[in-house]
Amino acid sequence: SVLDRLLDPSATELPADLRGQLDATHVAVMGHSFGAATTGAVTRDDARFIAGLAVAAPISVLGPVAISSIHVPFGFLVMREDNSIGEIGNRLIRMDAMRLPGAATLVELDDAGHWSISDLCGLVPAFEAGCGDGVRGSVPGDVPFTYVDSAEAREVAADVAAGFFATHLLGDPGGDTFVRRLD
Repeated sequence: SVLDRLLDPSATELPADLRGQLDATHVAVMGHSFGAATTGAVTRDDARFIAGLAVAAPISVLGPVAISSIHVPFGFLVMREDNSIGEIGNRLIRMDAMRLPGAATLVELDDAGHWSISDLCGLVPAFEAGCGDGVRGSVPGDVPFTYVDSAEAREVAADVAAGFFATHLLGDPGGDTFVRRLD
């Protein structure tokens, strides 16, 4: 429904300069956590979306999305020390990327937790996973470490998204090179 409104030239809730300006042939979706599952469902159900990027969650487990039903370029951003979905969740993301029938991009962010890429990191106790000091989930034992700085993690995530979408929305081969260099 958001895309419907963004594409509607008579949508009065949009700034006048934006109405009718969006190109419906170059639309993608990105989501974090449960939004990643939504991203999978949207790309499965709405042919207007020509690419999707899921962050910090598998798309085949959180929602009813069969990987075989995704036929657009799809990217995954893994937080390697995600203590919300754990190493099992990260393995499921990697499996989703391997089983995808279309083009798949997988980028993994070292020392990042579930909320590391969010400006909500540490705002309330529920958003502390990925902030400050933690214990690694990617290796056995209680190995302490410090999560990547949230500002740096947000910058990397923005770079991944910009490169991925430049490749798949604009046809810029340099975007893919940039994304793969970050991995």
